[in-house]
Amino acid sequence: MTRGPSEGDADTDAGRVIVAGVTRLEASDFVAAHRDVPALRAARRKAAILPGLFVAGALLFLVTGLAQGSVSLLITAAFVGTLAAVSGRRTAQQPVLAWRAIEEWQRQLRVEITERRLRLRTERTQSEADWGLFAGWLEGPEAFYLEQAGAQFQIVPKRAFENEAELALVRETLARHVRDRPELRGSRGAARSWRPLRVLLLWVVLVLAFAVVYDVMVDTP
Repeated sequence: MTRGPSEGDADTDAGRVIVAGVTRLEASDFVAAHRDVPALRAARRKAAILPGLFVAGALLFLVTGLAQGSVSLLITAAFVGTLAAVSGRRTAQQPVLAWRAIEEWQRQLRVEITERRLRLRTERTQSEADWGLFAGWLEGPEAFYLEQAGAQFQIVPKRAFENEAELALVRETLARHVRDRPELRGSRGAARSWRPLRVLLLWVVLVLAFAVVYDVMVDTP
């Protein structure tokens, strides 16, 4: 963008690079984001509902088919089980698929933190985003995550910076310019403690519901 002289002079200090580094976005960064960011974890749990339904249906048809010696039910169980495996695999690979979707993310990336904006550069492209465009931010063990519109997050890997002093400058800049939203951090420990039990209970309820419906259908003249 071309600026007039007065605007350029006024922007000199605001556009000064506070800290910069070079890295490359890896598939592991997207996996870590789905682990560290509560909103992304919640979206992934929702995506896991469909594989869970398929698993419950496969178990139902398998048990019923074995009990009644029905080949057709066993074939149905195998088919539904295949659907469960395919959809479950796709859900598990969702972060990797997101990384592969955009080739530019796989190139060497220069990250620049300025007083006014975040600047990202590759050998072919450059993007800039004023801090005011981000709704919030949080820090994970391996990266900073900046919330954008539509519950999307910009990943800034910590390995782009050389030492703890540079990481401290990143934190200070984000704290000055991006709104702190504690709800973004969520309660990771609590979610981990009750999530497996909830999924197990869901499967049990689904299997029982399918069994009741099937029993009614079989008994109906």
